Amino acid sequence: IQYAVIQHSKIGIELAKGSCVNLNNNIITQNKTGIRAEGVKEFSIVRNSFLGNFIDIEIIDSAGSVEKNYFEGSLTCLRLKQGYPRIQRNFFKQAYKNIIESYNESELQAGENWWGSADEELIKNRISQRGKGKFIFKPYLLEPPDLKEVGVDLKNSCTSCR
Repeated sequence: IQYAVIQHSKIGIELAKGSCVNLNNNIITQNKTGIRAEGVKEFSIVRNSFLGNFIDIEIIDSAGSVEKNYFEGSLTCLRLKQGYPRIQRNFFKQAYKNIIESYNESELQAGENWWGSADEELIKNRISQRGKGKFIFKPYLLEPPDLKEVGVDLKNSCTSCR
C-alpha cells in the first residue's frame, strides 16, 4: 500500500497473518490503531506519517522493519507484544503517553532514532518496558533528522497515480 490516507477507523490497516506486506508513503491519522500486525511473516513500514492515533503501530508475534517514519500527536507510537522489528531512523516528535510500550520477553535493539529529545533520562521515561526483555534505544540521534528524510516522501512521484 502506498500513497494513501488512512483515517477514522478502529484499525486503519490490519496485516493478515502469514503475509508479507510493504507500506510506504502513507498518511495514517485519527485511528484507534493505525497499523496492526499480528503473526505477519515479514513487513516493511517505511516513510509513513503517523498523526493523532491512539496507537500508531501495534506489532504482535511479527517481524519486519519500521524505518524513516514520522510520528506526532498520538498516545503511543509503537506497542510491541513479542514483536521484534528493526526500528531505525524514525522521527518520534511527540507522544502524549509513551513512545514505546514493550511487552517483549527478549531484548530488542532500536538505534539511530530521534526520540523527541537528546536527554537520555527523558527518553527512558517515554519508553514503557512491561515485559522481561530490555528495549535498547541507544545509540540515538542527538538532533532531529531533516524532515525530507522521514515521513511521506513527496519528492518521488507515484507512477501508478498518473
